[in-house]
Amino acid sequence: IACADAGASTAAASAVNSLAARLGTWLGRDDVVGVDATWGGAAARSGYPLKSTRGATGDPFADFGNALFSDHHFQFGYYAYAAATVAARHPDGPALLEAWRPRLDALVFDYASYEASSYPMSRHKDWYDG
Repeated sequence: IACADAGASTAAASAVNSLAARLGTWLGRDDVVGVDATWGGAAARSGYPLKSTRGATGDPFADFGNALFSDHHFQFGYYAYAAATVAARHPDGPALLEAWRPRLDALVFDYASYEASSYPMSRHKDWYDG
């Protein structure tokens, strides 16, 4: 976005192409994020018990405590923002967004679900604070 705002259209196109490729690779993997059956929601598999699933390290603090549901609105929000940037600036952005939608929805619903489902409702909303 900064490249485009500065008028560096070649650098902006290169940056958004790189972002789309890297994001597509991460969202296409099935060993990065899983659904936590106990608490509901998405969690990084790196924090799962060792040998329990592909990608597990046995360290609950791997990925900054993601498997302990630490700061999902920050960690998963980065992916949502990156996907929105690709959707807005990449020539194939809308099609890429649709291809990524199932995984992106899982990440976003984890921290911003507004209805009861397999995700906790309003995990990051303080109903007393407003």
